[in-house]
Parts: sequence; structure tokens; C-alpha cells
Amino acid sequence: MSEDANAPSTPVVRICLASDPDLPARLARRLADELPELLSRRLASSVEWRTRFVVAPLQGDEQIHVTRLAEHVGELMPDDEWDVAVFLTDLPRRAGVRPVAAEIDPDHRLALLSIPALGFFWLYPRVREAVVRLIGELIVSDYRPDPAAKRSRLRSVSARPLQRAPEPLAGSVRLLGTPWLGPVLMVAGMVRANQPWRLFLGLSRSLVGVFATAAFGLIDNTTWRLGVALGPARQVVVMVLSIAVLAAWLIIDHELWERPADRRRRGQAALYNLTTAITVTLGVLCLYVLLFIGVLIAERLVLDASVLAQTISRWPRWSDHVSIVWFITSGSIVGGALGSSLEDDSVVRQAAYGTRQRQRHSDRKPRQQ
Repeated sequence: MSEDANAPSTPVVRICLASDPDLPARLARRLADELPELLSRRLASSVEWRTRFVVAPLQGDEQIHVTRLAEHVGELMPDDEWDVAVFLTDLPRRAGVRPVAAEIDPDHRLALLSIPALGFFWLYPRVREAVVRLIGELIVSDYRPDPAAKRSRLRSVSARPLQRAPEPLAGSVRLLGTPWLGPVLMVAGMVRANQPWRLFLGLSRSLVGVFATAAFGLIDNTTWRLGVALGPARQVVVMVLSIAVLAAWLIIDHELWERPADRRRRGQAALYNLTTAITVTLGVLCLYVLLFIGVLIAERLVLDASVLAQTISRWPRWSDHVSIVWFITSGSIVGGALGSSLEDDSVVRQAAYGTRQRQRHSDRKPRQQ
């Protein structure tokens, strides 16, 4: 700890809050502004807390050890300018099949927080809670909170039960997720880091093929008959198949699938591929919902009920309109596969977890705030 020259009786703790780019950086930037007040309220009000925020990609794989952070943080900020460092990464980390939520090195006062282990929802509150409590673990020798409070911190790092597991190297400690729920939360967290809505917003050329197919379906009476004739069960099957076709086409056409030659990386590749598949599927699903709403509005404006009644031999009910729109939407999504071939590879490949990791490592220039 360092001392403030103007107030020697007030201890000063300097926090280095470092992060990977993209989602971890946005979370860390937001947290850096409110962290001093949080630490003062939650840990020690008699301490002056200072926070510096640095963005730089963490080099390594899921087995990277927290002790390597000392060298990495030293490259970002001189050792004499920080007392405690917490690094936020979206690199999924595992011990066997169990996710590693956080790792602490008390000797060097370093902590590594893996954001994917925190899941998909309420991410920022969980990250905020985790960082505050990890810092509390790192300064426990100075402020010695009561044992009950210490146990509470360990349980609430990810708002899920965690198991404290000692590491043989340098006396560090790992906090592991539960065997069954932990992997599910980690995959959900990786999908959250991939931001499926970003893929959806980037599919501008696919929208051309989608809306062109939908426009044709709105004026085709054969489509009206098929839409009314199909029952809900078959509509669901057609919808699922159409979403799967476009998602598969995006993955294949833009080569998003990881195929490692090294057997040791096949487990990681399988995790990345699962995340990519879910991300692309959610992006296509967002496109499906938007198209359904658009086609429903257009159908109500364009398709006259009396004309439709002549085609289906009865006066249409509201369910007939929904069925027609549902069928047109499913067929139009398949038409979007043609437009997806025209998409910029750099936009679509952001949905591939492994590709994003490799791209960010090509630029290691740190940014301080």
C-alpha cells in the first residue's frame, strides 16, 4: 500500500482494473467509475481507493495461470503504480469440465475473473460484485474481515455456489463453478460475449433476399392456401428447419467452424463451435422475429379479406392471417441464404468465438484511462 503525501494517516490503495477488449472493456470501463465508492462502502471507508483502467488482450489459452498476470500487468503499468490488480477476460477457463470463475494470487495481489462463468443475464451486477469481493480477498491480510463475511464473498462471486480449490503453483486459489450448472452458465456467458444481436445487425445483405422472398409470398395465392392448410405442428417444423438452414449456411459459407489439427485443442474447439452455433442461431432467430412482425404489418395492409376468402373458400379468421404470415416468414428466411453469401466475412466471423480471440491478439497495444 502507498501513502498519500497530503494525508499520511490515510492509506491509499491503487487498483489496476485491466480487461480484454470488447465486452470486458465495456464492463470494466463502467465499473472503474463507481469502484472507489463501492470499495469504500463495502470494504473500508477509511481507505482512499484509486482506480486506473487499462485495455489490452490477454495472451494465452484457457490454462493460463494467474501468476502470469504479474508480467502482463507489468507491461501495462509499472509495478510501483498499483497495489492490487484485477483482470477481466472473456476467455473461458476450465479445470477439467468445470469452469474456473476466478483465480487469486494473494502473494502478487492479482486476480483473474473469467466473465463467461458468470452466465448470460444480469452480467454487470455480477461482474461488479465479483470484482469488489475479489479485491476484498486480496487485501484480507490488511483488513481481516470476519470469517463469515469472507465465506459469503466466496459464495457470491458469480451469484452461484463456488468451490474453493487450492492451486499447486505459487499458492494461488481457484474458484470453480458447480459440475452441472457451471458448464451451462459458461456457454451462456460465451454467447453473451459474442453478442448475437451484433450478427443480426450485420446481416444487411441477407435482408435483401429475405424481404424479396416475403414480398413474392404476399401476392401468391398458392402460398395463402399452404399457409392456411398447414397446422401449428407442421408450421413449427417448417420454422425450425428454415432457421437451421440459414444458420448452417452462414457457418459453412463463411467457414466459422473450428477444425484444430492438434488433439489437445479439440475440447476447446468443441466449446467454441457450440458457442458459435448458438450465437448464429440466435442472430437468425432475431431476424425471423423482425421479419414476422414486418410481414404481419404488410399482410394486414395489402391482403384484402374478400380476396383471401375467394382463395380459401371461406371468410378468413385471425388465425388464418397468422398462419399465412408464419409460412411466408419461414420460406423467406430460406431465401435469405442467398443474400448471406454476399455478406462481409469480417462481419459474420465476429460470431465465431475462436476467430475473435485470434483477431484481438494481433493487436496488443494497451489503452489506459
